[in-house]
Amino acid sequence: YARFHFRPHFYQHAGFRIARSEAAFVDDAADVREIPLTHVNSPPPHASGWDPRRTATNGISLKRMRRSEAGRDGEMSWEEVADCDAGVALPALRTGYASMTEDRMLQMHYGTCGQAASALLGSGGSFPRILAEHATAAAARVCTGTSRALEVGCTVGGATFALASMGAFGSVIGVDGDASCISTAQRIAETGELSFTERLEGELVERHAIALNADKSTRSRCSFRVMDPCGLSPELGAFDVVVVNNVLSRVVSPKSVLGRMGSARGLVAVGGVCVVADTFDWQDELTPRDSWLGGRRDDGQSSRASVAKIMSDSGFELVDECELPMVLPVTSRCVEMHAPCVSTWVRRS
Repeated sequence: YARFHFRPHFYQHAGFRIARSEAAFVDDAADVREIPLTHVNSPPPHASGWDPRRTATNGISLKRMRRSEAGRDGEMSWEEVADCDAGVALPALRTGYASMTEDRMLQMHYGTCGQAASALLGSGGSFPRILAEHATAAAARVCTGTSRALEVGCTVGGATFALASMGAFGSVIGVDGDASCISTAQRIAETGELSFTERLEGELVERHAIALNADKSTRSRCSFRVMDPCGLSPELGAFDVVVVNNVLSRVVSPKSVLGRMGSARGLVAVGGVCVVADTFDWQDELTPRDSWLGGRRDDGQSSRASVAKIMSDSGFELVDECELPMVLPVTSRCVEMHAPCVSTWVRRS
């Protein structure tokens, strides 16, 4: 029996290997073999349909492995064969914000989500910019100061850069638990450039390279840190505006995130604004059911009501609540439409 649960994204288990596995060649002419069990170095097909190369390349540049001539000392070596030559289809796209690959996240933050969606929503269909505009407007109405802003759940940094570009904040910090996303955001801040792969249709993809719509001075006011949203450090200090961007339904303890907004060393300064945006599409694999803020059949509690109670008990007053459009790109002519609940709070005590 294994002590740990093995999941594709748990790379700390990469040291575990299958000691022995029976193999059967399914195509003698092509010399392609099938392995009934999966480990991270094995060629496809893989157990349960999972391909480690698919995870590492965001589902775009999948590779198939073909056995080449025996290497030195009789060891097997494998060469990569492009999918277009092997006739291997791209994987089915998963839906929802939590399943977004980094390429799709970059397209959502900095690209466009199709002409129709852009014309309908404005701001290029970019939810991070729409949210940043909403938070900035709220701060202008009720905030006593706008020197510092924090985005919790910044992923690749779109809303963080948008907050800085509006000129209302002297410094903006973005934090996220995904080190890869933070590394990408830091690279964009340094160079002002980014690239992503857009899925057009079927197996067709297109690579985009664009310049960030923010000058060096604006980018210099942005910084990014890898930090667990459930354990936000008090060393961050207090902020005039804190944006909690689609984090609650993606962490193991959403109450811990909201609990850091108030209290003696809370992240939101007295008189400051906290904007909480989330779709509340709870999933067991991301948040244990007992930690859901709502959506359970046994008590019938809504997540909106739970957020309201937690924030009110922490000294916050609700000043605005609405739904903002969030478009997630799928292909060049296919998008997902979400409507996160966005509540704006001012800290009174």
